Amino acid sequence: TAINHSDEENVREGTAILEGRDAEEEDDDEEETKRHDPTAARLEQVSLHDDVCAAITALSKWLGAVDDSQARILFECRALENLHAGVLRSRGAERDDIRTKLASFFSLALRHSSIARPEAAVSALASTALEVASLGEGGSGNGAPLGEAGTAAVAGRLAAIARSVCLGGQSGRDPAVLASLEKLTAERLAEPTVGPSDPTWVQYIFKQRETQREAVLLHQSLCGASPRSGLMPVGSERDDKRLLQLMDTGGETASQRDSRQANASAESDLRSAAARAELDECCRHEQQLRERRAELVAQLGQVEEDIKVSEERRRFLEMSVKQLQQASAASTTTSREPAASSSQSRVRNERLVELLRNLEASVASASSSREGVSVDARYLECLQMYLASVRDCSGVLRERLDKNRDDQGSLRQESAEYRALGIEEYCKKLDGRVAELERFAIEDEHALSVVESEAGGAYRSFKAHWPQHAGSLELTELEVLASSLGLGD
Repeated sequence: TAINHSDEENVREGTAILEGRDAEEEDDDEEETKRHDPTAARLEQVSLHDDVCAAITALSKWLGAVDDSQARILFECRALENLHAGVLRSRGAERDDIRTKLASFFSLALRHSSIARPEAAVSALASTALEVASLGEGGSGNGAPLGEAGTAAVAGRLAAIARSVCLGGQSGRDPAVLASLEKLTAERLAEPTVGPSDPTWVQYIFKQRETQREAVLLHQSLCGASPRSGLMPVGSERDDKRLLQLMDTGGETASQRDSRQANASAESDLRSAAARAELDECCRHEQQLRERRAELVAQLGQVEEDIKVSEERRRFLEMSVKQLQQASAASTTTSREPAASSSQSRVRNERLVELLRNLEASVASASSSREGVSVDARYLECLQMYLASVRDCSGVLRERLDKNRDDQGSLRQESAEYRALGIEEYCKKLDGRVAELERFAIEDEHALSVVESEAGGAYRSFKAHWPQHAGSLELTELEVLASSLGLGD
């Protein structure tokens, strides 16, 4: 669809912002640019443009004019979240144009990518975003609209998937990281092998662990498994449940909902109590008037008029109390129901999560690197060597801890025997030795915790990378090593 005159003006406006020509930019964004990269701030500003098509076009022009290192700024800032939120707020008439422009945008983003099938990833990213937008607007059996909280959550998930593809496609090619890995490998091969009987065995295995850990971290940065790579974790079952809950509740936490319902119930109870008290007072007043009527027959006319007024007031208050009680009962019943607007909204939200899962599977399949198998195989081999070295270090520490505890027990028993004989001076020496051993034990326990914790982190990072190569690598040995260290699910 051709861009009309208004669209062209919006595109020019967005492009001008990116080039730093917006006359009001310095005043409006002064505080923001202090906290962010100026280019990232401008990209985020453009992504918030009311005209989504114009925003996509402006970002595409910028993306086509920069190299890969500058393009990362776009993928690492909040522009993708803002852009997807705008897509989700769009309506049917403009979505065909948005689909075309999104496809063009992602094609530019992946133009230098190393992934095997970038065109499949582009198609999946563009079409799923529009399908999610269609479901999210509600109606036609899809329940109520998503709302701001649900829109923000779904936009964040879509942006995370897009970010993982756009940044992941550039992974595995950092010359500095590859050079560092080659250097570590050369140093490891040049290191003479030391066996358990050698006096330097303990120092050797701990040095090997440090070297292998450094190599694993480098592989993580190559494969996009490290948090420092800018990739966001996506697709866990816990994420799905959290996203569904957020869409169902409109962003309101359970504690906030309970607090709101408790406040509403308390307020209703207060109003009911006040109305009941006023009713009781009215009834007492009516009774007093009736008694006065009996005593003051001479003034019957006025009293009868007062009685009529009181009766009208009583009937009004009785109706008010009944209505308040009904409202309180309805509020209590409502508080027990799910926060979702309807069962249709729940079904729609589950469909949205299913679409996002399918998108992740599609882009994961499309994003397997042409050189990914060999990169992943080296990563796997490196991690297996690292876990093997951790297993050796862990074994040494545990063995030393066991011996330490045994020695402490023997020394305490010996101390008790000498103390029974009244030889206190020697007992003090034994107690000092026990205290020293206890300090050593605490140090070893801390070292063991650190060693196994770091290994667990490396293993979990690799697991997050599994979907890209689970079908091409043999992971049995790695899983056995992880199980021996207690690093299972």
